[in-house]
Amino acid sequence: METKESGQKMTISDVAEALNISKTTVSRAISGKGRIGAETRRRVLEYIEEHNYKPSVIAKGRLQRGGSAVLSEVPDGIAGDGCASGL
Repeated sequence: METKESGQKMTISDVAEALNISKTTVSRAISGKGRIGAETRRRVLEYIEEHNYKPSVIAKGRLQRGGSAVLSEVPDGIAGDGCASGL
């Protein structure tokens, strides 16, 4: 996967910024869903192929579930009335 100059992995935001389009447009091009022009889809797919962009596994999983995930941790000894035990 190509990385940015900072050494971080390329994100959908980086692709959008490079092509001067929205993150939503990039997402639609990658997923093949939603309204997007054929030329724009081609540009996005060509760009991500040239730069070896791979979607984040975490982000992809969230999208496949149809929403976002909230991760939390409850420290031992805090569970009480109104808190589920065993989290």
